[in-house]
Amino acid sequence: MEADKQWTTGQQELRFAACSGSRLIDMALGQQQVTKTGTPRVLIMTAGGNNAGFFNVALNCFYQYEPGVDYGGEFPEPGRCADAINGAKDYINGPFAQDLINTYSDIFHFYEDQGHDMDLYQTGYAHFFNVNDNWCSQESFGIIPTGLPSPLPAGNQPKLSVALREAVNDLTEQLNYKIEITVASFEDSLKASQVDRDSVFHVKYIPITAGFDGHRFCEDNHSKVDNYLSGDVWFWNVSPPGIGATADNAVADQLPGNFDGTYTETPHLLDFSEESLSDPSVISFGWQLRPFHPKYAGHTVIKDAIVARLRADGISGVIG
Repeated sequence: MEADKQWTTGQQELRFAACSGSRLIDMALGQQQVTKTGTPRVLIMTAGGNNAGFFNVALNCFYQYEPGVDYGGEFPEPGRCADAINGAKDYINGPFAQDLINTYSDIFHFYEDQGHDMDLYQTGYAHFFNVNDNWCSQESFGIIPTGLPSPLPAGNQPKLSVALREAVNDLTEQLNYKIEITVASFEDSLKASQVDRDSVFHVKYIPITAGFDGHRFCEDNHSKVDNYLSGDVWFWNVSPPGIGATADNAVADQLPGNFDGTYTETPHLLDFSEESLSDPSVISFGWQLRPFHPKYAGHTVIKDAIVARLRADGISGVIG
């Protein structure tokens, strides 16, 4: 948003306070991300997926990276994947709404003395998958270690079944719905409590998933390799070393000769353990943290959705 000057009437100061892996508690308490924002007129947040355990779903339903571990049956059969999805559902339909309300309360309490209006916008999440019964149903995101100095045994290869893809998309839909209705409820309470205030706070919801249509994992016109490398797929996967680190698109002559979508020569790419994820020397390129996060093109459509909403709301400084 800061690099794109076409949506604003003049120079806007944008402060980036996000942190991968953060939970709702970290917005105003915990890591106190709000302390990095100054006194904003507009605050934008995307949060809830980490609380719901989306990372746990990715590990246990798609990557299953630990050799020799019994992950149980493939979804929907009993196993770690079904447990991860059911756990996410239980949280989304249980304590999530109250956790979100508490977060909004903490955020607005932090800014209550800043002396001017502020709008908090929370974006939803995009569906990750096309769910047609196509070529993708027989493919897998499971990582097969090959070419290592000391080869590791292959991990599991859980299939990208229609049932699994639908279940994961449904998780994002349930999360989006809870965010939307919680935003509406909290906005009502704000209006009732701010009748005599000189400065007014608002909270609003921005859906983003429609902007990813045609650019998800498993599109009919894509291939297995596209799921990892194509600039037309707007989510990151676990890409091989040296591919996609700085560019959104990859070309065939960059690939190892035996790349089939599961190739890696770097042992730490296979390690999603808590110890690995907390070691800055291991995750300096974000290999483990970026899967299922938007690429540049994905962030661009999110930016477009945000700007469209700011424009519709008549936010000062946004070109109408």
